[in-house]
Amino acid sequence: MDFLLLIVILAICMFSVFFAYRILDKEGLFIVMLMMIGITILSSFKIVGLFNIDINFGIIPYVTILSIYYIILEKYNKKDKINFIKLCIIGCLFISVILFIGSLYQNSVNDVLGVNLKILFIDNYRVLIAILVILIGNILATEKVFNFIKFESNKMLDRSLAGALLLVIDSLVFTLISYVGILEVRALVNLFFINYLAKLIIMIIYTPLVEYIIKSKKVES
Repeated sequence: MDFLLLIVILAICMFSVFFAYRILDKEGLFIVMLMMIGITILSSFKIVGLFNIDINFGIIPYVTILSIYYIILEKYNKKDKINFIKLCIIGCLFISVILFIGSLYQNSVNDVLGVNLKILFIDNYRVLIAILVILIGNILATEKVFNFIKFESNKMLDRSLAGALLLVIDSLVFTLISYVGILEVRALVNLFFINYLAKLIIMIIYTPLVEYIIKSKKVES
């Protein structure tokens, strides 16, 4: 059941990117990115079992954000890239502030929502911090890593190698910030490798869509 759910979510995310681009061009990509930030943060609080393997539920929308940034980086200008980064940071901070304020809310006796928000934040604040660090850090580092790993004849190879390298780092950072002191060392190692491989597979699945959008003509307004 969890496997089918992940497949459905991946399909929805990819179709959202495709149709947002076709209808609204880069503005559509920005909108999807902002939506995916909220989904990434909230879904990262959950780990799902897939064939007896633990996978963080937020990896699909997370890779979706990175894929959109690859498109912005290669297809549009520097101003669009900067706007994307600013919106990403603002979106991350906005969702974080909302969750924090919700955790401080003095709920009444029958206020189940207030209680749930408080528990959600307290139980997952380390995951929230980890998501903010790796998402913003990955986006800020992407262009520099692209320029460091450079094969002039094959930008797709540049992007794939840079993405694979950054995913190793962000998967390690996420695991350490979120679960050190909570899980045993063996469980930490397994979680790191499994989630890295899952992110890498999803990035590979996204590659044809990213290539299509990068090479397609801009949508006429």
